Amino acid sequence: MTQLSHGLQRFINKAGGPVISLKSVAHSGFPGGSLWHSTARLHPKLVLNHPKLLLCRFCGFGWSRDRGESRRKAVVEALERWAYNAYALNAPEKAGVDINDSANGFAAMPSDMGEGLAAVNAYCEALERWVMNSIWYGGDVFFERCAVKGRIPPGVLEQVSVDRSFYSLKIVPERIVANMPAVLNFCLCLLKTADGGVISGSACAAAPGEALLRAVQELTA
Repeated sequence: MTQLSHGLQRFINKAGGPVISLKSVAHSGFPGGSLWHSTARLHPKLVLNHPKLLLCRFCGFGWSRDRGESRRKAVVEALERWAYNAYALNAPEKAGVDINDSANGFAAMPSDMGEGLAAVNAYCEALERWVMNSIWYGGDVFFERCAVKGRIPPGVLEQVSVDRSFYSLKIVPERIVANMPAVLNFCLCLLKTADGGVISGSACAAAPGEALLRAVQELTA
């Protein structure tokens, strides 16, 4: 099997972990073509027993058009969960977990890619959750509706979706790191189901297209 780049292979060990398994599956039908989805599972001994976190407490996920990149993303996200679990178990006050007991705002990146990118990704995730909370509790967020070429992946959500809407929002972020983009883009995807329910996916990124793609991916994760 092809080794993972950026030194990530050392984190995969079936017996002791921290990552004990890594699996990948290809999915067709996304805007722009097919994507790979990978799942990296943490060793159970490293997982916080927290019923609210469900599956996300012991798995990392990664989407990409490139199989290798999707696998790297999954491992990195699993290590991100590992860090959250470690802080939650041993020192919650050092990572704000005593204030917010979720993994919101946690991000990891291979060290050779620089800490600035991890900081931007962490900020984007925290900002995404802040926007969603503002919608839920305040309802005073004004979006632009956008059209999207492509379709929802068949066999995943298309069978239960009778209508779909896509919304975008531009946000000027705080300059907490030198490479923070001047503008961040938030995207919200809503799928209406046949029985009247709604499934949502959201994301925040520097590029509008990337935010849209991540939001659609979240619908199928």
